[in-house]
Amino acid sequence: MPPVDHRAWALQRTRALLADGPAQRVIGVMVASIDGRAAVDGKSGGLSSEADKALLKAWRAQAGALLVGARTLETERYGSLIPDTDSDARLARGLPGWPRVLTVSRRLDLDLEAILSTDDALPLTVYTTADDVGEVPGTDTDVVRLADVSPASVLADARRRYACDVVACEGGPRLLAVALAQGVVTDLSLTLAPVILGDGPSLLPQGDGAEARKLSAVAAEAVDGSAFVHFRRP
Repeated sequence: MPPVDHRAWALQRTRALLADGPAQRVIGVMVASIDGRAAVDGKSGGLSSEADKALLKAWRAQAGALLVGARTLETERYGSLIPDTDSDARLARGLPGWPRVLTVSRRLDLDLEAILSTDDALPLTVYTTADDVGEVPGTDTDVVRLADVSPASVLADARRRYACDVVACEGGPRLLAVALAQGVVTDLSLTLAPVILGDGPSLLPQGDGAEARKLSAVAAEAVDGSAFVHFRRP
């Protein structure tokens, strides 16, 4: 069997899934072990494969914005979000070259200098409830103060401000859990890595009284030993 062209496979998969459904989407993009753990040594990269990395970049290439938790943003580092070829394709479609990164820092205590150290021009919007913003680093960094910085409020503001229909929510797990609980997630792109960890953070941490959320599986396939399942909210 010839080797899989991961980039071509991922782009075809994301385009087909977006073509089947409404224009406005919030897609949770997550990787987990078979026993539902979301990270190895605090990072999701320990569970990822070449196919999973290609799928993540393909979702970024299709999205107008990425919703990312502040701690995930600090831990994972966001430099070159997508390949130059995908950036050129976005520009040809009338989109910005890179999707805008949205994050929440209630007290505005995240390390912006570290986040922007790999790319000072990263298009980044920080939502906060803090009154004192101060000097903001970066050449394309916005700080937006909202009384409510829940995922639903952030997404509503971002859609008005940046006209982004497709938003990829990359976690971390707690952010995705809240977004699911608020009913703003329309799709879940889940990669199941072929490993059982036994410990580490849960894919979707839930508090007491969390409501059941029903999703429907609309696509599933195995690539290079990992399972890729796409769920959609009915």
